[in-house]
Amino acid sequence: LIRSFALLPIEPFRQKATMRMYADRTIPWIVARVLQWWIRETADQDRQVWEHKIHISPRNLVIGDGPFAQYGKWLKQFYSPKSQGWETIVPGGKSSLDW
Repeated sequence: LIRSFALLPIEPFRQKATMRMYADRTIPWIVARVLQWWIRETADQDRQVWEHKIHISPRNLVIGDGPFAQYGKWLKQFYSPKSQGWETIVPGGKSSLDW
């Protein structure tokens, strides 16, 4: 089973997710359908996390968290002080933490 997953930026803070799956003819169709369903369900569960994630700075890292600090430094190269933030996108200028 081959899975292709793509994220297409539509506007700031909005993306379109596309997932395609292909199975070799040697895999029984029922097995391919079950795997396809399982992968789609897993992606739907992950979508809840993607749609509600926020950036917290500074990060509260603990031993065993992995190389998140190096990853954060690497990400900074793609942003400038003029980059749009969440506050400029949300109507009314409220931050994501305002209720």
